[in-house]
Amino acid sequence: KKGKPVLRSDGTRESTVVAGIVIESTELTQCVVVTTGVKAQPANQLEHRVHDSHAEILAIRAFNLYLFLNPERADIIKSAKVHLYVSEMPCGDASMSLVASRSASSEEWLAPDSLGKDSIARGRANFSRLGIVRTKPGRPDSPVSHSKSCSDKLARYQFISLTRSFVSPVCDPIYFYSLIVPKNQIWETDVHRCWTERL
Repeated sequence: KKGKPVLRSDGTRESTVVAGIVIESTELTQCVVVTTGVKAQPANQLEHRVHDSHAEILAIRAFNLYLFLNPERADIIKSAKVHLYVSEMPCGDASMSLVASRSASSEEWLAPDSLGKDSIARGRANFSRLGIVRTKPGRPDSPVSHSKSCSDKLARYQFISLTRSFVSPVCDPIYFYSLIVPKNQIWETDVHRCWTERL
């Protein structure tokens, strides 16, 4: 119950993030995975098997399960375009300007810069530092997690492949052809810094 969107006291309706993976080939275009989620397990609960339940990360996990259960589709997918749709810009470096534009106050961004050059920032702390690895969650009042942001994970997957070790024997490496997000959430400088420059 507490994971479902509700009507807030000010009358605004909550929403949750949806992600999906679509395979586009000459034979067909098909959505093979749809997920939803916004949670990351705190560091003090690492006994849980799935630490990161953000929608786009769950979609990649489910996509690997799909490949594992349908090895006959590997040849079709190898020559297909793989698209990831996310209803919100992924958390982390790719969404820093978007989050700042939505913030009622800039005070949360004014924390002193206490990081070394190669440090990892917790959530949205050290906002003056862009282009660095960040952890989840973004909210300062949430318990600390050791899970990297979705922006960082997507950059990693695009570099090493979406496929996991248990799928690699039946499938060649797979990479996203595109990431699809709502147009009004795209800040070109953030996208370029987070993904184009890194990759």
